Amino acid sequence: MKRAKIVKHNEPFEFEELDIPVPPADGLVVKSAYSGMCHSDMNHWKDRIDLGGEIFRVSTNPNYKAVPGHEVAGHVYAMGENVAKEGVLKVGDRVVVYPWMGCKKCGYCLKGCPNMCDVRSNIGYDHYGGYSTFVLLPHSKYALKVSESVPMEIACLLACSGITAYNAMTAAKQEIESATEFEVTGNYLHGPPSQCIECNITMKHM
Repeated sequence: MKRAKIVKHNEPFEFEELDIPVPPADGLVVKSAYSGMCHSDMNHWKDRIDLGGEIFRVSTNPNYKAVPGHEVAGHVYAMGENVAKEGVLKVGDRVVVYPWMGCKKCGYCLKGCPNMCDVRSNIGYDHYGGYSTFVLLPHSKYALKVSESVPMEIACLLACSGITAYNAMTAAKQEIESATEFEVTGNYLHGPPSQCIECNITMKHM
């Protein structure tokens, strides 16, 4: 397999050749088809994350894996024995990777909100990311099936920019409706301005 790694910040990626990883019993390996470039990937490359007056540098984290890419979609390449027994996924399935991995023990994780976990780990930061031909996932629950109707280049955006935009739209929905004479309905599939695919909003006069 090949992967692009940040060897020195603000300089071109370097490519590595490695063996394809072997999945653990509960995990799987995804053959990456597409991996988006989020603004946080650029921040990692620059080694500069502005936290609102405080600058965090990823190079100070000893666990940083230096292979970015948390917006990943691809196909199931291999799976652990427990995943195979479950029968939910099979080799060749089209999947999108959910990159926010919790500790599985705290209140947030037990309620199904690993993205809120204080000690979460992320694909493309604590785990080697999608700028690689293969991505290892420690657990199969972080791979979600994708319909054939969704192009892979769109699917890879759903777990980050897609969720971000959807959350913003649903959070603002009530405020918009209360401040206007319109009711906002519909589904939202949205990315960064340069990658905006669809914003299907039906506005009905109240």
